[in-house]
Amino acid sequence: MKATSCYKSVEESKSSFNKLLRAKDYLEIIFDDVQRRKLIALLMIQPNGLYLDLACGTGYVGFEIAKRFPSSSVIGIDIADEIIRDNLKKAKEAALTNIGFRSFDGIKFPAFKRPFDGIVCRYALHHFPSLETILDLIKKIVKPGGRVVIADAVKNEHDHDDFINKFQGLNKDGHVRMYTRDEMVNLFKKYDFIEAESFNSKITFSRDLSPRYSLLLESTPPETKKKYSAVVDDRTVTLTFKILNIAFEYKPNESLQPTAFSRR
Repeated sequence: MKATSCYKSVEESKSSFNKLLRAKDYLEIIFDDVQRRKLIALLMIQPNGLYLDLACGTGYVGFEIAKRFPSSSVIGIDIADEIIRDNLKKAKEAALTNIGFRSFDGIKFPAFKRPFDGIVCRYALHHFPSLETILDLIKKIVKPGGRVVIADAVKNEHDHDDFINKFQGLNKDGHVRMYTRDEMVNLFKKYDFIEAESFNSKITFSRDLSPRYSLLLESTPPETKKKYSAVVDDRTVTLTFKILNIAFEYKPNESLQPTAFSRR
């Protein structure tokens, strides 16, 4: 993806999520305490560990880690700078000294003082302009053997029309690409991340039935729409996405070059 397209995607996401992450109805859709508990279990939190909540949003996962594991520390980063300021205020009000938040540009990570024991990223993977660039960055900031836990909607492997990416692209919120499960696993493997364990969940949401959505739905085969349980009425279209919640372990090859931290 060209640099101008990258930054356009990031700016769309920033503008969208500064608003969405303060909307009660949106937060109710994405909140899932059972899923959150299982995601944190996949991280295998260690005493005195350091964890990154990548694209943290409201800190839904990061705050829970900080509360449940007071000896560990959490850093949350997100492009939604207004939400980052909200999170810092909440952390101060709750007297949580083991969590901090920083904004970033969605393309390059801010500088960190030491590597992370684990990283969690929930509902954001499909927004990154270049997943390969992000994976290359992640492997430089996570310890060997550390876990990277991802929760993201996945494209149905039989969606040969790429309906879901066309659908999500209409929302203009910085969507880039949803991957199939196999595509995601193989891409992580390319960067020395090996699948450890996983579980599935789902999320259902509706969009206003604008002419753009109507046109796409009319041109999409019924069997493809059925894969996402599409329900259309006079005003809205509702889809259900499968969420892949998966833990990868960083297993670098012996020939791997030293990280930025080991060179210091």
